[in-house]
Amino acid sequence: MPRSPRIRESDDREPGRTREARRAWRSTWKSWAVSELSAETPRPIRVQVRAAVERALAHFGPDDDQAEVRDVIAGVVEEVHSHVRAAALQAAHAETKREVVAGAEEVLSAILAHFPQPAVAAMLRRPGYSRPLLAERLRRFLDRRLTGGESSERIMSSLSAGSIGASLSSPRWRRRCGC
Repeated sequence: MPRSPRIRESDDREPGRTREARRAWRSTWKSWAVSELSAETPRPIRVQVRAAVERALAHFGPDDDQAEVRDVIAGVVEEVHSHVRAAALQAAHAETKREVVAGAEEVLSAILAHFPQPAVAAMLRRPGYSRPLLAERLRRFLDRRLTGGESSERIMSSLSAGSIGASLSSPRWRRRCGC
């Protein structure tokens, strides 16, 4: 027959009061941490902060040095701030990339404008080098290669020096079009 479980006695004389005091102390720190966030911080982020503060406070008590506790909680808040900034930067890069890829036709026109028009016209007459085909290739190329953090000048200079620019600058194209 199994033994009955042993019930441990608490060392606290007033366990309810100590528990309530600790809960109030934790709530104070969680409120402080959430107040350090911006007003437009999404709810899931605020919930993450509260949970992270709860985990950090597991190693401390109301009697511990408040400056040390504040430093630990400030570190938790700063870590969340850095994750939010990184997510915002990643979203901005994705949006920039989407805009550049969507504007591949304009990018192609800007690249072709840097080269002699007879060479451009000769290239566009060849099979497989029509403007729509080149724009689609450029879209795929930009989608694979861009991160979204590049400046428009860097994109244009790398594309001008790339395959289109190399094709138009080659002596073969210059001979064909008489440039």
